[in-house]
Amino acid sequence: MDWLVRDPSRVRKARPFYAPFADVTKASDDQLRKDLEKEFGADLGHFIADAVEISERVVPDRDSGLQAFALSLTRTFPHITATPKQIEQAFEALSGLARKSLGVPLKRDVLIGAIDSAIGQTLLANPVPRIHLRSDRNEVDETALEIDASAFSGGSAAFPPPARWQDELLAPLDHTARWLQSRSVTRLTIGGSYRLTTAFALGKALRAASGFELEIENRSGVWSTDDRPRPDETYPAFTIIEPASLAGDRLVVTIGILRDPAGDLVPSGVLQSSIFGAFMAAPVTSGPATQAVVAAVKATVSASAARLKPAAIDLYFAGPAVFAVALGHRWNAMPPTQLHEFIAAKRRYVPTALL
Repeated sequence: MDWLVRDPSRVRKARPFYAPFADVTKASDDQLRKDLEKEFGADLGHFIADAVEISERVVPDRDSGLQAFALSLTRTFPHITATPKQIEQAFEALSGLARKSLGVPLKRDVLIGAIDSAIGQTLLANPVPRIHLRSDRNEVDETALEIDASAFSGGSAAFPPPARWQDELLAPLDHTARWLQSRSVTRLTIGGSYRLTTAFALGKALRAASGFELEIENRSGVWSTDDRPRPDETYPAFTIIEPASLAGDRLVVTIGILRDPAGDLVPSGVLQSSIFGAFMAAPVTSGPATQAVVAAVKATVSASAARLKPAAIDLYFAGPAVFAVALGHRWNAMPPTQLHEFIAAKRRYVPTALL
C-alpha cells in the first residue's frame, strides 16, 4: 500500500507547478481518483480522494514507537507535565484500544479520553478547534482542519472562473459548516493565508446567523467576532456615499480601508452615481473596532439594498483579510453577492465567487 502515501503526495506537490495548466492538473487529479476508486470502490475511493491525507513512518518495534509517541505528545501539547511512566501508560492505553478495535473507527474524543485518563490531565487546554486555510504557499498544519484553497490564490495562475469557486471552494466550505454544526461545534479559530474572496466566503459559510463565532488570527493577535465594542469607545468611521441608482439591476458596493476601490471602477465605465462607496483612511487596529465598523457598513449597505431593491450586489473590497472574514460573517439576509479580486498589474477587477 506504499502508493497510498506516494501518489497523493506527488499529485499535491505538483499542483502549484502545474497551476497555469488546468488540463494537466485535472488529468492528474482524475487519474489518482480512478486509482483510488479501483482499489477501494467508488464510495470509499471518492472519500479518500477528497478528504484523506496519508503519511507513513517506519516504527520498527515497541520501544521506538513509545519514543516517537512521547516526542510527538510533548511537542504537540507542551503545556502538559506528564512523567515518563504516565506517557508510557497512555501509549499502552492507545495500543490496547487499537488491538481491540481492528476494523472499527476510533473517534477523536475516545482517543483524547484515553490519554487524559492515563496522564491525569486535560490534553486540550484550549478546546477551540482550528481551521487552517492552505494557500499556494502550500503550508501545512497537521493539528488543524485544513481547507486547501491553493487553487484560488491568483498570482501567475490567475483566478479561476466563478463556477469553479462554487464547486471547489464554496461547496466544501458549506459542507464543513454543516459538519461542524452536526457536532455542536460553533466556536472556531481561523488561521493560514488566503485571498480576500476566500476570507469573505469562509466568514459567510461560518456566519453569525448560523450560530458560529470566530477567532481570527492576524499579525496583531487573535480578533474575535464576539468581541463587542463598549458603548463609551469610539472608532474610525467610514465615509459613506449613497448611490442615486442601480447599475442595471445591480447594486455596486465598494468598501475600502486605506485604498478606495471606487477609483479603479470609474475609469472602467462604472458611473460614480451608481456606486455605494464606503472608505476609511485609517487602519482597523483591534477586534472591537473591526466589529463596530463591520456592523456600521453592513447596516448602511442593507439600507441601500432595501431602498433600491437590486437583483444582486457586485462587491469590491480593499483591506485586510481579517476584516473580510468578519464582514462575510455578518453578510446574512443580503441579495446574491458577486465578489471580485483586484489584479494590480492590470489595475482592474475580475469576478470570483458568487455568494
